[in-house]
Amino acid sequence: MQIPYDSPWVQVFGRLHIVVLHFPIALVAVAALLVLWSMIRRQNEDAPRQFSPGLWLVGIAAVSAALAAVTGWVFAGAEYADTKGSLGLHRWLGVASAVLVVAAYVAGITASKVSSTRASRLYIAIVLLAAPLVGFTGHVGGGLVHGKDFVFQPLLQAQRVEEPAKQQPPTQPLDQLGFEEEADVIPEPPLLTGPSVEIEEPAEPIPAMTVLFEDDVMPILQDSCVSCHREGKSRGRVRLDDLEHVLQTVERGKPDESLLVYPIELPESDPDSMPLDRPSLPDEQIAIIRAWVASLEAE
Repeated sequence: MQIPYDSPWVQVFGRLHIVVLHFPIALVAVAALLVLWSMIRRQNEDAPRQFSPGLWLVGIAAVSAALAAVTGWVFAGAEYADTKGSLGLHRWLGVASAVLVVAAYVAGITASKVSSTRASRLYIAIVLLAAPLVGFTGHVGGGLVHGKDFVFQPLLQAQRVEEPAKQQPPTQPLDQLGFEEEADVIPEPPLLTGPSVEIEEPAEPIPAMTVLFEDDVMPILQDSCVSCHREGKSRGRVRLDDLEHVLQTVERGKPDESLLVYPIELPESDPDSMPLDRPSLPDEQIAIIRAWVASLEAE
């Protein structure tokens, strides 16, 4: 049975993944803390024994984790052309996390009903295993949305800026570079010339803008587009991370008919404007992309 990813209702269902994905992460983490706290309290013999601490949290987490896994699977299939790589890993990690949390809830229910020490230990073990797995699954998903090293990216960029500055040789004052003072120069008298005659020369044609993909276009795409349109995350089934895929979005020599150009020229208030949820590209960058598409020869 194939999922009808082109159906608007299926796409809306998949996008609910954004709504529910945070619930299992938080609930399982809190349940794991309650389990650890119960283990610490158990050292006190007067403390009542809890066979399934935090079970109600795990129950809600099981429902939300299952829903997050299903909606996430549909969301990836409907929104992205490439479901391999990190996106495929994230999908299967989501399924594994949901299965593990549901198993923890079943073990906890069993331990509570029959007061089984063995079932209680199994419940505790699964909860403590599910917490890091759910967290890692969320980490992989966050990398897909925001890019690799999103959290530490400002620090990494600052480090790259500081390293070249340290490698530059120290500058010396001009008076220490060995320059001698220039001798006084006596200006030569101006040459006598006859009457001037203005000759109009034909105006030179303005050269066309020369735009190179790697030098001019690709840096713009890297800054504004590739985070959502790349291998492993091709939103709208569009990839802009290399020349081969970018050419699939253009009509050679016809920027007005190219998918690459149309959305970036829309007003920022338009829901189809790109980049999504970000300021529109400057006019200079749009002009560069238009000029590159116009310069392409038709096949």
